[in-house]
Amino acid sequence: MGESADRARALVLGLFAGSALGREGRAPGLEGSLAAAVATALIDAVADGPERFSRALDDALLGWAASASADDADSTTHEAVRRLRDPALRGESALAWSKESGFLPAIVPVGVVCLRYRPLLREVSLIVARRTHGHPTAHAAAVALATAVRLALKGIAPADWLPAMRQATKDLAAAELLALLEHAASAGDVSAMNELGEGWVAEEALALSWSALRLHADEPGAALTWVERRSGDLRTVGALTGAWIGAVHGEDAILSAWRGTRGELDFVRGLADRLLATQEAL
Repeated sequence: MGESADRARALVLGLFAGSALGREGRAPGLEGSLAAAVATALIDAVADGPERFSRALDDALLGWAASASADDADSTTHEAVRRLRDPALRGESALAWSKESGFLPAIVPVGVVCLRYRPLLREVSLIVARRTHGHPTAHAAAVALATAVRLALKGIAPADWLPAMRQATKDLAAAELLALLEHAASAGDVSAMNELGEGWVAEEALALSWSALRLHADEPGAALTWVERRSGDLRTVGALTGAWIGAVHGEDAILSAWRGTRGELDFVRGLADRLLATQEAL
């Protein structure tokens, strides 16, 4: 599998490391556990088709919500997932108004598994996004993010991601997302990133993480430090920024920021290997 597989392993590790920003003890947080739940559904069922994956996703999300800590259980994503306990709501967008960003790290494993199949990458990204967030901008952000993962794993420079993200979302309601990504692309220094918001909604989190990577290209560790010092949804932005750093700069750039246990590190590495095995089986 070569360089792409190495990038994927480092990307997954970076996602979990970044999700720990702001947490006591720096253990991987809510966003990491959500990504793991979606990854498990992918591993178990995506090879059997989108419909089978959709059913496995519901089961994985309900299990994830049931294991939430008290600190995390009031998140918007948890609110949406809890509604899936009603069989009548299975397979539907649970919160039609929401474009809250906390679901975005769960799209990262989709980009790993569906790397070679763009139609499947798009379809599965939308299944995951629509299960909890009904706002069209959230759906566009999911497709753009999965597309960026694909580009990162292929070794495409971050500065060259925007045209592909624009193309991938051309038939979606992506105006809010693309306007902010265009603004992010024109940001010439870190101070300009303050105009991109705080990351609480999907388009802001994607724009901030992409900008943090591009504007700290020579010092990737400084990107996570910058995220951690900001106000806003630092765990979602941190998870995405960590993923980008891993894919672009390699595992060594992430291990220096890892604060989880050895057992957690082994779990994340094992999960990445299982995602790669699923990718190969498609």
